Amino acid sequence: MRLTETDFELVDALQDDVRRPWTELARQLGRSPATVRRRWHSLQEAGAAWFSTYPGPGSGAEFAVVEVVCAPEDVTALASRLAQHPKIMTVSEVTGDIDLLCWVVAEDMTVLREVIRHGIGAAPGVRAVRDAPVTSLYSDGSQWRAGALPGSHHARRTGGSAAAAELSRSIAEPRMGRMTRRLEQDARTSSGALSEELALSPAHTRRLLTRTLQGRILTQRVDLATDGSLFTHAMALHLSVPLQELDRVAHRISRLSDTRLCAAVAGERHNLHVVMWLRSLSGAKAAEEAVLRDEDIRVRGRRTVLHYHKRLGHLFDDAGRHTGVVSWVPSGSVPRTRSR
Repeated sequence: MRLTETDFELVDALQDDVRRPWTELARQLGRSPATVRRRWHSLQEAGAAWFSTYPGPGSGAEFAVVEVVCAPEDVTALASRLAQHPKIMTVSEVTGDIDLLCWVVAEDMTVLREVIRHGIGAAPGVRAVRDAPVTSLYSDGSQWRAGALPGSHHARRTGGSAAAAELSRSIAEPRMGRMTRRLEQDARTSSGALSEELALSPAHTRRLLTRTLQGRILTQRVDLATDGSLFTHAMALHLSVPLQELDRVAHRISRLSDTRLCAAVAGERHNLHVVMWLRSLSGAKAAEEAVLRDEDIRVRGRRTVLHYHKRLGHLFDDAGRHTGVVSWVPSGSVPRTRSR
């Protein structure tokens, strides 16, 4: 399914708040609630767009960018294996001197180390692993906008209140785990259904859900299939930025319309990791020029994404079709099937 400009308007509206009532979305878009709801369900059923729910910067979780080298003949099998690991949230096949680029999210440094050393490093076929823990997450795909609505380029979101910090200590505990798992399956699940899942009163559940999302303990967003949208390519840049300029440069890059991810990392040769979405590979030069902008920035790595095997828990086949979800919660995977 090819997304239309009207579809991108719907995506941008939902990006502001995945759980907004259909009536509010309809008023903003100038359509009926039934039309808006029906179109979203069509996009979802076709695998052209879907909701993602995942631990956010207010969760207290640890994030890391991990590069993996293997033999060429092992790439597909290794990617499939790593994609089944709940804490390896994203597995992308890339160009350059590495084969796979992974995004790992773990409850704490102990779990992060276990995932990198054993979940990835000990996997059959792995020849080398280079990891760079994230020290600051400046922006991710929840702030990205297609630019279809006025003023919709890159929303600024802040996370982390005192209440959120208190909640974040329990992100891996059973109640938060059940909430995470339920919202991974259905990002718009009702507070009534959640209250039954959590064995809490509806009022308590609504307060807990509001604090969880506003504090970015959990982040929700709309994701698109790259084979059906205008944004068919992705490029990852590893940059070296003078330490005293890092915050300023990272905030500037985060505001660029092509930026999907901007994170400061503790890398050996680089300290900023950036992912850009491109309409075509011919746009890579202009996108990189916008990132560098005559500043004292050095490119230490430049990689084109050949294929997403997994993106924020969501799985894809060789044709890029959405095939299922692996829950971040350790108890296993949540199958999601659909007819094509």
